[in-house]
Formats: sequence, C-alpha cells, structure tokens
Amino acid sequence: MIKNQAEQATPKAKTWYERAELALKRKGEEDLAAEALAVRKLYQDTATARHRPAQNSQSGQVETPQKSWLALEGKIAPGQNQKGH
Repeated sequence: MIKNQAEQATPKAKTWYERAELALKRKGEEDLAAEALAVRKLYQDTATARHRPAQNSQSGQVETPQKSWLALEGKIAPGQNQKGH
C-alpha cells in the first residue's frame, strides 16, 4: 500500500507544481502558489519514501503528510473554483 502511494505521488507532485505556476501567473496569488508548493513537497517526500529502507513507523510517516496535503487541497480548491467563475 505504501509503495502504491509512493508511485502515485510523483505525478501528483507534478500536478501541484503546475498549480503553483498557474497561481503565480495570476496577480496576487502568491499565497496559493506557496501552499501548492507545500503540497508538492509532501508528495515528493512520499515519492522518495519508497527508496528508503522499510521502517516500522513508515505508515505513520506517509499518513501525516497525506492528512496535511488533503487539508491544503481543501483550502486551495475553493479559491481555484472562485477564480475560474
């Protein structure tokens, strides 16, 4: 399961990088860009976790960033929807 999450994290990190770029192209969206880059970092950390040796606490290491990026996605998504309408 952890390996699957790590494999899915790489394309998601790319998506969040693209979201950060879009936010920067919009005037006054630096805060959203920063949050998008924070989410990207979490996905990158998850992706690199598969290269580390297995540890007993590894599931907890993935679970905490996952909760963080879900919270950030919840903050960013409403702002993107408002800007698109």
